[in-house]
Amino acid sequence: MSSIQFILNRPINLPQSSPANLYRPSRYRVSCCVNVDMVKVKAAPQERNEVSKEVMDAEGKVLVGTYARAPLVVASGSGCKLYDLDGREYLDFSSGIAVNALGHGDPDWVRAVTHQANVLTHVSNMYYTIPQVELAKRLVDSSFADRVFFSNSGTEANEAAIKFARKFQRFSRPYEKEPVTEFVSFTNSFHGRTMGALALTSKEYEVRKEVMEAEGKVLVGTYARAPLVVASGSGCKLYDLDGREYLDFSSGIAVNALGHGDPDWVRAVTHQANVLTHVSNMYYTIPQVELAKRLVDSSFADRVFFSNSGTEANEAAIKFARKFQRFSRPDEKEPVTEFVSFTNSFHGRTMGALALTSKEYYRSPFEPVMPGVTFLEYGNIRVATDMIQRGNFAAVFVEPVQGEGGIYSATKEFLQSLRTACDDAGTLLVFDEVQCGLGRTGYLWAYEAYGVVPDIMTLAKPLAGGLPIGAVLVTERVAATVKSGDHGSTFAGGPLVCSAAIAVLDKISKPGFLASVSKKGQHFKELLMQKLGGNSHVREVRGQGLIIGIELDVSASPLVDACRSSGLIILTAGKGNIVRLVPPLIISEQELDRAAEILHECLPVLDASNSN
Repeated sequence: MSSIQFILNRPINLPQSSPANLYRPSRYRVSCCVNVDMVKVKAAPQERNEVSKEVMDAEGKVLVGTYARAPLVVASGSGCKLYDLDGREYLDFSSGIAVNALGHGDPDWVRAVTHQANVLTHVSNMYYTIPQVELAKRLVDSSFADRVFFSNSGTEANEAAIKFARKFQRFSRPYEKEPVTEFVSFTNSFHGRTMGALALTSKEYEVRKEVMEAEGKVLVGTYARAPLVVASGSGCKLYDLDGREYLDFSSGIAVNALGHGDPDWVRAVTHQANVLTHVSNMYYTIPQVELAKRLVDSSFADRVFFSNSGTEANEAAIKFARKFQRFSRPDEKEPVTEFVSFTNSFHGRTMGALALTSKEYYRSPFEPVMPGVTFLEYGNIRVATDMIQRGNFAAVFVEPVQGEGGIYSATKEFLQSLRTACDDAGTLLVFDEVQCGLGRTGYLWAYEAYGVVPDIMTLAKPLAGGLPIGAVLVTERVAATVKSGDHGSTFAGGPLVCSAAIAVLDKISKPGFLASVSKKGQHFKELLMQKLGGNSHVREVRGQGLIIGIELDVSASPLVDACRSSGLIILTAGKGNIVRLVPPLIISEQELDRAAEILHECLPVLDASNSN
């Protein structure tokens, strides 16, 4: 292919109003090279900025080496241009791997993000929200589609498509003995890096009523939402369209650790939205490296890999464990690929993480999922030790505190026995702290309460305060087996979400903050036992810190509905008979007292429900 090239080497005057001026001088020299299929603007030769060297060196020490990044630290962006730490200007023809369609710092986009960050960031899909329905309506109106399902990334979207296709075939052919489960893909295709999408890749009021009705028409019906349209949030409270106030003890399913609209979090998001949002992992960015350094410094880990969610983090852990075993046992004919998981476990809904999830209800409509998973009784030391030591497993996945499964806490003896058995067998130990990590138990990391250190730990929910993020923390022993190209993500670890996560981590990791979580959790647990313990339907109150479960002898759904009517939002867990309480970690004792009072006042609904 013929190409046209020219060199430009002249001073450029930069507008002082540009947010990028925070990082660059107002005049410098650039050279420009233009090809038919690519445009680059690059700086005239000079010494690389010392800060750039520091960032690149730090990245090589604290992040898992899955990306072969260009030697460029991107500091800011404006329109179609990026700027490095020296203020050198680049025409961005990558758009963060085809993401930034409106360029960098689009004013309307920044205004929308700033406004919504101040109003409501995250409540999970347990409730209705207007922006989600409005976006779905626009997608339906502008396309062939009738309904929409939202995910956090392209690979998650393709995972959902796999599951929907299998469920469609089961529904459409109910009398066939063998369900139709196979797929066609094509050469040179790329559909994602999680286990299902990877298999397809050829390379190795009236308003309230209107919102609810519209949701039923344009969104895929995967969520059994409560009849509540959440309009805004502040601190530990949510507000519906009528302005009615609710104490939020769900935290968007254990996500909003700092509550809604935390001022420091909003400032971090707003600032970064104006500076640089996304460039992909083709380049170096300071917020990603800074977040990784904080995670490494505050944990057992030597390196970090970022993803977009908890399920993606567990998918990465699956791949890292298999790669580790291939690297560690190069002479074995049959690679070690199987896993151990436990009863009541939940690790995610993509095809690999789903295979590690014990509840058959989640798995059966989409089988076959990833084979080779053995489920053992959670807490049974003898059975687990025997199976791990005589088996041939790549890794053992375990939640130190099971959230979705029913707020069950492991004993120190159980986790220690897993550590010993894994060491003896050459098996990796993976702690899933997606829900119980980052201050929820009163410790920064749940494993700290047990004195047992894993080889891999997965994080997600609270890390970015409501923006989608996941992280895999690994030891150097594991990271050394993972090479450039082994895994990756377009969106993961972007500057916007990492800046938000730094604001969250910096607050939660303070000793005084963690001590307050422990104190408030103990106060709340004792209060619940005092107020609810005498009720015939209450079997147990359990948990650590501010992840607390109330086990009932009947379904918890009537109590959840009654509490919501009384201004308290709570969740269920387990088999639906456990009340899950995961309030923001900033909750006050007065708000805890009010929640306990509402629970006490609503308990009689269980008698009426049981008699019916």
